[in-house]
Amino acid sequence: MPTSPESGAAESSREHLRQIYDHYRTASLNRKYYACRLKKTKQWNAAIEILQAVANSSAVASFAIWNHPYGKTVWGSIMAVATLVAVVKPILQLGKSIERYGELYMSYTAVFYDLKDFVEEAAVSKSVSEETLKDFKAVHKKVKDLSIRDDISPSVKLLRRFQKEVNAEIPPGSLWMPGRP
Repeated sequence: MPTSPESGAAESSREHLRQIYDHYRTASLNRKYYACRLKKTKQWNAAIEILQAVANSSAVASFAIWNHPYGKTVWGSIMAVATLVAVVKPILQLGKSIERYGELYMSYTAVFYDLKDFVEEAAVSKSVSEETLKDFKAVHKKVKDLSIRDDISPSVKLLRRFQKEVNAEIPPGSLWMPGRP
């Protein structure tokens, strides 16, 4: 059965909207994921720096508590952990991870808000303009460029958690689609 030009245009609009909505929801998930990774990495970095500062502090080392037998054991343990951390910290490269996660979070946030504009425009105008499609191509390229920098082995647990959040915040059925009220 032949299709009319109108039904072909509607199908094309639906396909473009599916792509926009997929990228929109994925950008939301990615910004949540990288915000969490950034926060946790910063927390680890802060904990390591505090441990190193305590271990290297002559003021803390002079506390009278360290002269007691249990204090000597605790202080020895702190020093052992601080030494191990000093060896491992350069291998972990937390500073580079913080920078990378920060850039990915900011980039996915920018993409999310660009796509949110397209989603809101489609909902209001009940259509997808040629300008939106042109702008979407640029955002799609950003997404492809960003995906190269994504975690190689992302945390499946975090992805599931954030996918549930995205599904609750942006249910697929809540997004306007041609032929749907």
